[in-house]
Amino acid sequence: MANDIALPRISKRGDDDRPAGTTVPPHAYFVVSAVFHYLGPSFVVLLFARVQVLGVAWLRIASAALILGLWTARASVRRA
Repeated sequence: MANDIALPRISKRGDDDRPAGTTVPPHAYFVVSAVFHYLGPSFVVLLFARVQVLGVAWLRIASAALILGLWTARASVRRA
């Protein structure tokens, strides 16, 4: 009876619907995150000269929502 247990199939990288080599390597997410962590605050400092603090906060929230919306919409189109 112990041999009747079905083990999940472990897929190799590129073994799913996408061709091999089309996945994003994990370190790419780290690099993109690091770039945005440095560029974001530098643009905010420049914006403080023209926009008040509350306006900068809303701009950051709106731009993050826009980027997240575009990213998830692209991912859902890719899955369909």
